Amino acid sequence: MVGLTLGYGIYIVDGHQTRFVPHELRHVHQFERLGSIKSFLNLYLQQLLECGYEKAPLEIEAREYEPG
Repeated sequence: MVGLTLGYGIYIVDGHQTRFVPHELRHVHQFERLGSIKSFLNLYLQQLLECGYEKAPLEIEAREYEPG
């Protein structure tokens, strides 16, 4: 794991900020769009279990915001 978003707190391993800040900000946008962190986590964890990390729709959306 290189990045983690908990509410408005974004934690990224040093040296990976350029790539992962936009990705993690998209997760912040997602939980705001879904109405709460709880709603986001319920959907996010469901997608991880059903689709796996690489194919989870919320992750796919977040990866679209990574540079390059």
